Amino acid sequence: MLFCWLIIYLNHIRKILLYFLLIVYGCSSGSFYLYDKNGKELSDRDKYSDDYINSSRVDFYLNKVDIKREYNEINIIATDNYYYGEFFFDEVFMNLLRKKASSLGADGIIFKKDFYEFSEYDEDFLYFTLIEYEDQ
Repeated sequence: MLFCWLIIYLNHIRKILLYFLLIVYGCSSGSFYLYDKNGKELSDRDKYSDDYINSSRVDFYLNKVDIKREYNEINIIATDNYYYGEFFFDEVFMNLLRKKASSLGADGIIFKKDFYEFSEYDEDFLYFTLIEYEDQ
């Protein structure tokens, strides 16, 4: 009898561990890929700024028309990170995106819907242009 309870207990532990691993993997799968404006993927040494990362200062725009300041486009980010619902309502996803943009020295992010003109376009990815304000 004790042996049966032990087997049941171990099966429950195994299920819990499996669910935990699936959740951790599901939340951490996906990456950010950085490209220059011409579509050339940048190497790891080009990806990070040494500046302090303050992701709350990075502005987000759904299109260029909403930007009221002069800016320069600096890089393109592509990502296959998982998000819930519409990506801009997913706080975890948006925090990751803002932190990545801030680490690259960007002042803002523009969403690129249907970015077909991009040479590395893949419909399974979301694309964003990183911008730097001219008046800073």
